[in-house]
Amino acid sequence: MSTANATNDPGTDAFVASSPISMVPPKILPVEVIERILKYATSFPDDLDSEVKDPFTTPDHGLVPLYNHKIADMKGAFALKHRILVLSKGWYKLLAGSLYEVVVVKRGKQLAALHRILLEDQCAAYEHIRVTLAQTIRHLTIYAEYGCVGADQDPVKEELDQLADIFSWAIRVKILTVQWRCLNKTKVQELPPRCVNAISCIWTLEKVHFDGLQPNAVDARDLVHRCPHLRTFIVTGKELLNAVVSPRRLVMKPGIKFFTLNALWKIYKDEPVEPNPTLKILHIPIGSPPNQMQKAVRCREAFLSAQGRHLQTVFLEVDFTNALTTLEETQSCVDQLDKYCTKLARLVFIAPTLWFFPHVKRLPPTLSYIGFWTPCAWALDRYWNHFFVELAELTREDVPMLKAFRLLDCDLVKDFRRQLAEGKDVGAEHIRRCIFRVEDHEGDEMLPAGLLKV
Repeated sequence: MSTANATNDPGTDAFVASSPISMVPPKILPVEVIERILKYATSFPDDLDSEVKDPFTTPDHGLVPLYNHKIADMKGAFALKHRILVLSKGWYKLLAGSLYEVVVVKRGKQLAALHRILLEDQCAAYEHIRVTLAQTIRHLTIYAEYGCVGADQDPVKEELDQLADIFSWAIRVKILTVQWRCLNKTKVQELPPRCVNAISCIWTLEKVHFDGLQPNAVDARDLVHRCPHLRTFIVTGKELLNAVVSPRRLVMKPGIKFFTLNALWKIYKDEPVEPNPTLKILHIPIGSPPNQMQKAVRCREAFLSAQGRHLQTVFLEVDFTNALTTLEETQSCVDQLDKYCTKLARLVFIAPTLWFFPHVKRLPPTLSYIGFWTPCAWALDRYWNHFFVELAELTREDVPMLKAFRLLDCDLVKDFRRQLAEGKDVGAEHIRRCIFRVEDHEGDEMLPAGLLKV
């Protein structure tokens, strides 16, 4: 069997195919072939897909809602990419361009390192007039690390300056995600105008996702207007109550396929929402404070009464900061979906944990599939049991067309099956009572075949 070997020569343009292993100069494969092979090996499914996938119609299962990729796939691709980049200077110079196509960096040292590398490359590129590394970036994600108690998550000026520089250099980005939830809950941290202006100049942008850090309303409106190819606009984060861009404006944007319908936005009676027949999938976050809930209901009604008849899939994300209020608002939103979304076939719930799943009592009768995803990939056996007790209570009168309920997180499915194998009471008998299929993330039965008919 032949073996492919790397060389330290920066000018190398081929692999050596030989046996046994040899370090002689490569003579067979051209550079273009090597680049294509490594690009394929270090990519992950849908890494450049700007549209949010419907988890029930996508062949590849186990995707994280709103992101289109599996965490394991992404980590595996980046691990291999890192090994190749540090192999030698020759490999780095030869392949850095294609390997920078997807960049995911953490705030702090990683962000500073990326800024330094891109800055040095910018200076070198001016002398030789070539495409820069920043110009090869097509998918860029910047995120803060959560979970460190007492850590200051708020960005400092140096980090914001680094972001602005990177955004101004990466002029061919297709997918941009900024995940940076700040500790200051009394005031939403805004992206400075310099950052937003740089993003607005990226005319290739098709998907933008702000999670926490966000532009102000004026800058966000200009950004959406100046990005002609924008198809997906997502805003998440529990502190984000007001819409940074009016849904009335977003729904009118040519080519828009998916966006977040935030709770609060200005309604003008003389400027009603114009329905968009091509917008069939929507993200609705739930979690208004008690004193704003009625206003949120009116805002959703103003939008859904116009656009609802075209929607087929809705992602309903619930935040249980106030569990009682959130469940009431969730039921109110589901009732509005029932009233206005006459073609709604798929409803995906996103909740902080399994035990905070919103067991609403009334569901749209048009539903064929219900999905559930949570970032918390475990639950005690009693929570599993209660979860399936509630599902088993649904009757054909409640869900006349429901075919399946699917758990979309593969790690959560593994947790259930592990506890089931250990003999814990995780509600297997209640799954058997359900009048619809209960499925794992791949669309298979949650229970093993031997237990399904016991």
